[in-house]
Amino acid sequence: MTPEDLQYRNLKKLIESYENSGRGESRAFLSWFLENIYRFDSINADDAVCDRANDNGVDAISVDHNQGEIHIIQGKVKQKESTIGDSVLRELAGTLSQFSSVEAVKALEGGGPTPSLSKF
Repeated sequence: MTPEDLQYRNLKKLIESYENSGRGESRAFLSWFLENIYRFDSINADDAVCDRANDNGVDAISVDHNQGEIHIIQGKVKQKESTIGDSVLRELAGTLSQFSSVEAVKALEGGGPTPSLSKF
């Protein structure tokens, strides 16, 4: 895979089959990413995606029980080439702070996230 493969016009071709199965563009990209980069099967990829309204900035979560790690994934699909900028990174840092301690996660649970986010 080359960086050009991830340019929007080429990315659309990569995720086309995912969009055709009823996912929107963002969810299609996340499913493709989890299957092709994380090497999940399609069921585990679908289970990890929680990209919806009121998702608290979390688009997918992967829990690796063997390594004792939680991977919080935030995806962005941009139609035009541009730099990301620091505001997106600040938003991601804010998202990650929601998982910085047991107390922070409990506060998140009490705040009413989507059911797909709460299952983790």
